[in-house]
Amino acid sequence: MTLNDLQTFQLVVPFEESDAAQVQPNQRVDVTVDAVPDLTSPGTVVAVAPTADQISGVVSYYATIVLTQVDPQLKDGQTAQADVLTRTVADVLRVPAAAVRQENGRSVVSLPGSDGRPVTREFTPGLVGDRFTEVRAGLDEGQQVLLPQATVEATANGGGGPRGN
Repeated sequence: MTLNDLQTFQLVVPFEESDAAQVQPNQRVDVTVDAVPDLTSPGTVVAVAPTADQISGVVSYYATIVLTQVDPQLKDGQTAQADVLTRTVADVLRVPAAAVRQENGRSVVSLPGSDGRPVTREFTPGLVGDRFTEVRAGLDEGQQVLLPQATVEATANGGGGPRGN
């Protein structure tokens, strides 16, 4: 999406249909701009289009967002991202969404075991967001949760990488 109007800073943002179903007028929005990474500008959803458009084969609905606070660093045409706050819960235990996985229809995380090996622990999730998942039962405050890690195998002049002569 891009910022269009310097006077009102309206953004017209496409949301995939599964996300668009949760976006409603008057919801709070946090807008970040690629060119100013440390800036988050608050905004409000003004309207959501009643009809869909196909964007690269994905059904999307456009939402119009107005910034409620203008910063002089914002410029017309900058690339921006809008995070719409659809629901909130306060004073809850939460874990990073990246740590949560599904096993046999259950929500689980990995915890460090006493022998250093990961131990799988089932828990009852509540509200699930892009970055965090609410914990309703099964985990305790202060408990360490392991995040998934990528494994990369190093090879010496082998495989399909560049070779020196």
